[in-house]
Amino acid sequence: SGMFELTVKVSTASEFFSDTVSAKIFCSDKNKPTVIVDIDRTIADISWLGYMLKSNNKVKPLKNAPDVLQKLSKSYNLIFVTKREDVFIQKTEDWLKMYKFPDAPVFFWDWGNYPVSSAKYKTQRIKMLKQIWENISIGIGDRDTDIEAYLENGMKVIKIGKENKIIPNVTVVSNWEEIERTLILNKK
Repeated sequence: SGMFELTVKVSTASEFFSDTVSAKIFCSDKNKPTVIVDIDRTIADISWLGYMLKSNNKVKPLKNAPDVLQKLSKSYNLIFVTKREDVFIQKTEDWLKMYKFPDAPVFFWDWGNYPVSSAKYKTQRIKMLKQIWENISIGIGDRDTDIEAYLENGMKVIKIGKENKIIPNVTVVSNWEEIERTLILNKK
């Protein structure tokens, strides 16, 4: 299991020529539960609009998010699902690598192929992912739209941030240390 990069090129002995093409392939462990993780205001201390306007070195992760996700990746498969437009694929992947987040697939919103509503986009995307990864069971996010998408897909929900009201079937935490206690330490 893990993330692998596959590079393909037509043989030099061929009469044809082709550019080298690379693709990332994620092989998950079917025995591990899978966690969907949002990016903006969940692992990145910025909104998606703010991310569009700033360079990667000015965007900080939430405290302990990279370390906790590295620990989580030992017991869980991770998948990032974001409403960031797909034009930010390379910038986002560079940011994740810069802060040493674990290798995991990242699914982006595509203006032409998904609804404008964040909740509808994430609900549909997760529903499609669950056809491939049957063990998607936990979602971590910061917005009500994340919670709606996770609950709609029958997942356990962890909302990071401040919450004044009690939300049924949702665990509210204020930081990544609480997520670590909830998913790692309580599992032992």
